[in-house]
Amino acid sequence: KKVGAPFQEFLKDDVVVVQGTAACGHQAHFYLEQQVCRAILDDNEVMRIDLASQDVHTVAKTVATCLKWPQARVEAVSTRSGGAYGGKCSRSVPTACAAAM
Repeated sequence: KKVGAPFQEFLKDDVVVVQGTAACGHQAHFYLEQQVCRAILDDNEVMRIDLASQDVHTVAKTVATCLKWPQARVEAVSTRSGGAYGGKCSRSVPTACAAAM
């Protein structure tokens, strides 16, 4: 086959076997985003936590544990917080606990 021939010409009569291993190192993602929340104790002794989170259940459960309250007395509220990476799942919990305390 001549040099410079189209790629398809090289493959037309030949069987190509590609074999070996490929190594790809891991990537460490550092999640750098400010965490802000507001904790308000209402007249019914219910703690309302306003925050950006993808997991308000875990926030409410953890805040209730920190306060030694039943979970029914903690309400975590989040507006729409997009993204598929999951950075808002757990990063907001310590901030919410600190604000509630």
